[in-house]
Amino acid sequence: MRASTSPSASADPVETVVRRLSVPAGTELARSLLRGVGEDAVERHGAFSAALGAVRAVGRRLDIDVPEVCAAASELGIDPREALAAERKLEAELSPPGDRDDVERLSSRITAYAVLLDALENGVSADDLSVPVDDTVDFDAAAVSEHLGRLKADKAMAQLGFRLYDIARDDDYDEYDAA
Repeated sequence: MRASTSPSASADPVETVVRRLSVPAGTELARSLLRGVGEDAVERHGAFSAALGAVRAVGRRLDIDVPEVCAAASELGIDPREALAAERKLEAELSPPGDRDDVERLSSRITAYAVLLDALENGVSADDLSVPVDDTVDFDAAAVSEHLGRLKADKAMAQLGFRLYDIARDDDYDEYDAA
């Protein structure tokens, strides 16, 4: 451990991990994860080990690069074994994410409905588009917008897994919509 690089005890652990490791996304979701199920991981393994575990767990679910644990722990001045143990503890509290193919299929449907909604809002008829959408949706902007919202929620639940999605929803958190 390098004492000169150890995080400050008063610093926000997730913010410190994200800033020091230049992690591109998932900060609020990692905070939600720690608030939702991270108390034991923080108590047993330390706040910064738990924060690193949360950032890595969230990063995998958002399909972004996750920092390698040993290098990240070294940069943060924490024990990599504690970080891995905290990460495993957090992961054990979560349900698994959905199948990657399901997430990709939902992403494609979201794109198609977003194109349809944009067209409808700009006066283009649904019949004039070659967008693959379900015939069961009424082709007015309000219905398409509502359906698009449901598809985004379905994708978020599949990508994050039900438990993390539920934690994020309880925190009124929408960063996962951007993923």
